[in-house]
Amino acid sequence: MSKELKYGGATLYPRRRCTRLAALLLVLPSLFPVVAETLNIQVLANVVEPSCNLEVGANDQRINMEELDADKLDSIGQTDPVTFKIQLKQCNTNKAKIVFNSPNPDQVGRFYPKDADGNTFGYVLGITNEQGQLITLGTEKALSLSGENNTLTFGVIALRSSGKLRMGDFSATATATISYQ
Repeated sequence: MSKELKYGGATLYPRRRCTRLAALLLVLPSLFPVVAETLNIQVLANVVEPSCNLEVGANDQRINMEELDADKLDSIGQTDPVTFKIQLKQCNTNKAKIVFNSPNPDQVGRFYPKDADGNTFGYVLGITNEQGQLITLGTEKALSLSGENNTLTFGVIALRSSGKLRMGDFSATATATISYQ
C-alpha cells in the first residue's frame, strides 16, 4: 500500500520516482520566479543610389607649382593659377556642391603654405574656379554636372600677403568635400 501525499493540488506517491520528479518540476518555477524583460530594437535606414565616384587616384592629388617668381609675386601680388582636375565618373545626378578647407586657413578664406619648421612665407595660397575667381575656403559652391562623366577644373594661386617674402620649399594641404543632391 502506498502512502499518498498532497502538495499544492498535486498528489505525490512515494514509490513512484517519476511522479516525484514531475511534481518537483511543477513546483520549482513557483519557488524561483523568473523575470522576463522585453527589448525593442528599432532599425533605421535610407537606401540610396550611389551618386558619383571619384576616378581612381583622383582622391589624393599632388599639385606641383614649380618655381614661383618672387619678383613677380612681390610686384604683381599673385601668380598664375596652376590647374588641377577632379574627375567624377558614373554620376546619376546633375547637382552637387563642393567645399574646400585647409588646416591652415587665414581670415579671408585662403591658406598658408609652411616650411618644414612651420614658418610662413609672406604669401598665401588660394583655390580658384575654372574662370580664375577665388573660392573662399569653407564656402559651399554649387556644381552643375552633365552626364555620367564630369571633369571639374580648379586652380591654385599664390597671393602676396603681409610679412617678409621668404624663399624656400613649402607644402600646404587643402581638402575638397563633394556632396550630391
